[in-house]
Amino acid sequence: MAKRNPWQPHVMKPSGLSVVRFDGSALELEAVYVPSNSVARSNATLRGRWTFTFLPDRMKVAYSLVQSCSREVFEMGVAIPLAEGAARFDWVGLGPYEAYPGSSNLSDFGIWSLDRRDLYFPGNRREVRAVRVSSSDGSGIVVMPDGESGDFAFERLPCGGLVLGANAVVSCRACRFMLPPGVRTIGAGEEVRGGFVVVPSAALPSAAQHSVFGDRSDPKPFAPFAKTYDE
Repeated sequence: MAKRNPWQPHVMKPSGLSVVRFDGSALELEAVYVPSNSVARSNATLRGRWTFTFLPDRMKVAYSLVQSCSREVFEMGVAIPLAEGAARFDWVGLGPYEAYPGSSNLSDFGIWSLDRRDLYFPGNRREVRAVRVSSSDGSGIVVMPDGESGDFAFERLPCGGLVLGANAVVSCRACRFMLPPGVRTIGAGEEVRGGFVVVPSAALPSAAQHSVFGDRSDPKPFAPFAKTYDE
C-alpha cells in the first residue's frame, strides 16, 4: 500500500531562486514561494530574501518574508534542514515541553535535552537563548537567535528527517473550528524579519559548551508507543 502524503495545505514551495549578491563574505538570495496544495489560495505568494554573512567561526543569517495578499498566519519563519545523523537537541529556554504564546504553563526556564525519538520532541520552544543539535559522536551545530531570545520549533518530516524552525511569528495551538489565540494577520506587502547565528560545535571549546548546556549524558527518550501521532 502506497504511503499517503500528509495534508499540508499551507506549506509553500519555491518556484524560483536567484542570487542577488555574492562578494566572498556575504551571499544574498531571493526566492518566490507558491502554495503546494490547490486547497490554498492560488494567488497567495511569498517573497523571501536571505542574507548569509560568513565569519571565521560562524554564519549570520538574516531574512525577510513578504506576502502578496493579506492572510492570517499561524507560523512564519525559516526551516533549517538538519543532517541525517542529528539525534539530540539541547537548549536553554522554556522546556521540556512545547510552548506557545499564552500556553506555556507546563514549561520552566532552564537547560533541557531531548532525544529525537521522545514523544514530546515535536513542537515550538519559547524564550530560547541557544540550541545545540548533535549526532551520537557529538558533532553538530549551535543555533542562537539574533536577539536575546527566540522561538524555535523541533519538527519531524514524513521522510524521517528533522527540521529546526526559526520562527518570527508563532500563534498558540488551534481548537477545532476556531482560530488559535494569538493568530496574526499579515497584510499584503508587510515585511516580517528574523535572524539567527549558526556556529559549528567544533568551533566552540568543550568547556564553553558545558557551561551553557550542562552535562552531556544521553537523555533517555520517553517513547511508550511504537509511533507518535505525527509519524
